[in-house]
Amino acid sequence: MSKDLKTTGKFYDNALLKLHRKYGKDELVLSLKKQISEKDIEIGKLKSEIDFLSAELSDKKEKKEIMRQANVKLKADELFLLKEKECKIHLKKIDELRKSNKELIMKLNHK
Repeated sequence: MSKDLKTTGKFYDNALLKLHRKYGKDELVLSLKKQISEKDIEIGKLKSEIDFLSAELSDKKEKKEIMRQANVKLKADELFLLKEKECKIHLKKIDELRKSNKELIMKLNHK
């Protein structure tokens, strides 16, 4: 056990020495450059993802607008067809009333 404590103690001593080690200016600059390049890569990926999502969102908005316009047109077409049917029904009634009117006039003239 005493050997384990000695080796463990040395390990901690070495670890503490490494933690308290003073880094040189060049090492700090290289470390910071590495961190900056990693952050630049991450920023690039995020910008790419934002662009992709923006394009996807604009596509969805465009499709939604097209569907809205199609629905408006469809409703207008349905309304037109409904009004057209109503007009045909009214025209038939008008024809029937004209025939009825002619018959009544003929009856009045024969009396």
